Amino acid sequence: MSETANHRLGIVLASVLAGPVFLLTAGLADLYLRVPAPIVVDAQSVWLLIGLCVPATVFGTIVAAPINGIGALAMMALGGGWPPALTRTAWALAGGLTGGALVWLFAPAAHVGFALIATSTFCAWLSRGSYDGTRTG
Repeated sequence: MSETANHRLGIVLASVLAGPVFLLTAGLADLYLRVPAPIVVDAQSVWLLIGLCVPATVFGTIVAAPINGIGALAMMALGGGWPPALTRTAWALAGGLTGGALVWLFAPAAHVGFALIATSTFCAWLSRGSYDGTRTG
């Protein structure tokens, strides 16, 4: 599989998972902010979360696809002149820093900020694909 095809698969997968990952990390961060109060999770809340993952997938894909594509192109271009930028760690760091910059600019609620940084890091890491540094096509 070629370098571009590997990245394309990673970008698509990251884009599809962006909405549910954001929703889950925001929910978990919100629960964490309530500690030491008891956290009660009932069946209705779980079903609601599962149900919300469907629209989150659709909306998240629409929002994340161009962002993941632009980020992957930027990291591939940077990696062309500086090979350490081709590592998954560099991609995840770039995603986390981008998410952190957005949190700094817009100052959302704490659980939303955490979800944005976590999702940005995860999507950048996943967008990296399985490219191993060799050109095959």
